[in-house]
Amino acid sequence: MLSALSVVRRSLRPGFRLTILASSLALAHQGSAMAEEAGYSDTLIVSASGTEHTRMTAPAFTTVIDAQALRDNPAQSVADLVGRSAGVSNTKDSTGRDEIRVRGMAGSYTLILVDGRRVSSSNALWRGGDFDFSSIPRSSIERIEIVRGPMSSLYGADAMGGVINIITKKGGGEWQTTLDASYEMVTSGEEGQELRANLNSSGAVNDDVYLRFSAEIYNRDAWFEDKEDSVPAQEEKEARNISAGVSWDIDDQQTLDVDLGINRDDRPYAEYSANSFREQSIERNTFAVAHRGRWDWGSSYLSLNHESGEIDDYNNRYTAPEQRYLEEENTKLEGRASLKVGINQVTMGTEYQHQLVSDKDSFAETGESKADQMAVFIEDQISLTDQLTLTLGGRYDHHEVYGGEFTPRGFVVYQLNDSLSLKGGVSKAYKAPAPYQRVGEYQIVSCGGGCFITGNDDIEPETSLNYELGVEVQQKRFHLSAVAFKSEVEDMINRSANGSDYIWENQDEVTVEGIELQGSTHLTDSLSLDASFTYLNTEDGDGNPLTYRPEQKLDAGVNWKATDKISSRLGVSYLGEQYSDATTKQDAYTLLDLSVNAQVSQGLTVRGGVNNLTDVSLDDDDDNYYSNIVARSLYIGASYDF
Repeated sequence: MLSALSVVRRSLRPGFRLTILASSLALAHQGSAMAEEAGYSDTLIVSASGTEHTRMTAPAFTTVIDAQALRDNPAQSVADLVGRSAGVSNTKDSTGRDEIRVRGMAGSYTLILVDGRRVSSSNALWRGGDFDFSSIPRSSIERIEIVRGPMSSLYGADAMGGVINIITKKGGGEWQTTLDASYEMVTSGEEGQELRANLNSSGAVNDDVYLRFSAEIYNRDAWFEDKEDSVPAQEEKEARNISAGVSWDIDDQQTLDVDLGINRDDRPYAEYSANSFREQSIERNTFAVAHRGRWDWGSSYLSLNHESGEIDDYNNRYTAPEQRYLEEENTKLEGRASLKVGINQVTMGTEYQHQLVSDKDSFAETGESKADQMAVFIEDQISLTDQLTLTLGGRYDHHEVYGGEFTPRGFVVYQLNDSLSLKGGVSKAYKAPAPYQRVGEYQIVSCGGGCFITGNDDIEPETSLNYELGVEVQQKRFHLSAVAFKSEVEDMINRSANGSDYIWENQDEVTVEGIELQGSTHLTDSLSLDASFTYLNTEDGDGNPLTYRPEQKLDAGVNWKATDKISSRLGVSYLGEQYSDATTKQDAYTLLDLSVNAQVSQGLTVRGGVNNLTDVSLDDDDDNYYSNIVARSLYIGASYDF
């Protein structure tokens, strides 16, 4: 962490450092009177601990994307919006598939949740599998909570990089319905049109029963940068999603929730690399039932979640058969309780998970891999004083293959007043190898058909030790979050040469450290600014940087409310230099976006804008960029509430 902090010290001029110091001291002594004058509201966050918190009191550094941000940016995918946050990047591959990286960790190190429940198809289709972010109708999303940094002590394996929790809307009160649609077209190249339509409706059947229903249709044509190209720079995609739920208030203290999700995602037959063709589709069904209790002594939660996915995977690079059928099933039973004991807010619970991955062609002997995992966890939020809270937590996971692992965490929040909080913590994280890594019989073709990647029966789990220290500031017209972090990863799993083939092995000790800054300010009643900045420094066991991790990333916007009903935003995204191999750096680039929203009537809002305003192309030079950038595009959209 010291090297990351030194970067900040070198980048700040003495005068600026004095200004920051003076401002911080002033904030520290203004007390709660300033917060009362500010009158700000802070979204409740549920993903950072076992109980609800505001951003100022949460024992973690978080970002929240609300439903309005999703509606105001209809041409931006959920992954794109998440990737604009501090510490997060959406690294698309050469065909436009998303991979969310938190604090420099690859996508498989970030845990994706929907209403606190795991969502995963990546253990069956682990290469280029970005289906999880398109599995939920956008209109059903109430907010997205991003917890930056490891949360293994609460959520177990896969949360080594961070947690993204997509929280859906709940039915209640009067019936409300929203219709939403958008259309986007690319101004150059060939094809590339996108069409998205959403429906969300919720309300009460009677005084005790509430329903909700959401549906989404999404069609995206392939986009070719040049008319002569046979390989698209962004692949074709078709998605159909349905989400439904019912909530029954059994009495004043108990609620029963039942949820159902249906996801269909197709990537039609197409050439994705020279003379290489593929076609993939996933059909996923999710069923969940949960009981929530609010008792005199505290609260309880009991849930059962079952997710089943069937994947058709055709690729002419595969050895026979070229058409393969994969299945993944995940079942999770969870129970937890939270109670107040003196100065202690204690949350404790247990989990059982069963995973089954079926692939008779890649698992050459058994045709499948399955594993059971059990866990117990406890978290204690200790109010040492009215301003100082110490959170201590620990989780013990027992994996059927790898045995037991304990992951502790400690975090301190010192809230000097309602406008200034100092935060810091130390944690251990743990990640068990995926089935395709840990099973020796597994093998899949790679290298354009020239080699195989095989599993390894002797591979061990990855662990990390993590540190973070920062500050949260909230005033009437201003918010700032600043954090320095460092993660030391042991036994990171990578593939290594094994003759003419490759095998998964524990080989790297990786260090990832950096700085995250995120803030917003209202300059006037009609003009505001928001920005997030990330500095990232990575190093593997040989002293080389990790590839395709930009050293600097900036996302910022100027928001202008022209009238009570018309608003606009000019956004800028800067992606700094990054390495494509140990010695080759790629140039930085900057993208601009423009959007306008207008409320036509009480229920009708229309939207329009331009993405990639300056028509940046990554094909203009010889840099070996990992991603493609779609050319300048125009979009229009509308939503109607009734």
